[in-house]
Amino acid sequence: MKLITPESYVGVSEYHKIQSIVKIFEDAYKSNLSLIILDDIERLIEFIHIGPRFSNPILQALLVLIKKCPPNLNRKLMIIGTTSMKSIMQEMDLVDCFNACLQVPTLKESSEIEVVLSQFSNDQQMVKKISDFTASRTLEGLPIKNLMLALELSLQKSNGTLEFSQFIESLDSISGN
Repeated sequence: MKLITPESYVGVSEYHKIQSIVKIFEDAYKSNLSLIILDDIERLIEFIHIGPRFSNPILQALLVLIKKCPPNLNRKLMIIGTTSMKSIMQEMDLVDCFNACLQVPTLKESSEIEVVLSQFSNDQQMVKKISDFTASRTLEGLPIKNLMLALELSLQKSNGTLEFSQFIESLDSISGN
């Protein structure tokens, strides 16, 4: 399994980024079962709304690599891509490279938030209090990514214990409140 993230390529030239991504795909072809996750594709291709601007060479490399079948048909490769800009990825023909496209819905109900939080805390009263409060504040829903980030930050600040004030403070810092 290999995770390709924009953070891995900060300060790396376009050429070296392409070479690194190609190497990851070539290494994946050597294994019987491989998984490559392309996280935050819009950042990988350096997309910017202003302009708009993106790296066409990186986009072209991804298009070719995603569509390419492993040279040995007995080997399996799964490629997962994440984006928060599906419409932009459709314009660039990236969405069509994948066999399936799933949208991860936002968490709107207290019970949905509670299920996630309960995986990280045995204190069901605290989980219920946080999930009820959080659901009441998010009318359009809470992206799972934001919930997980707030949870991770709050657990770090409170030495692994889920605390109401730490969680809300972390969630507010992510949301810009």
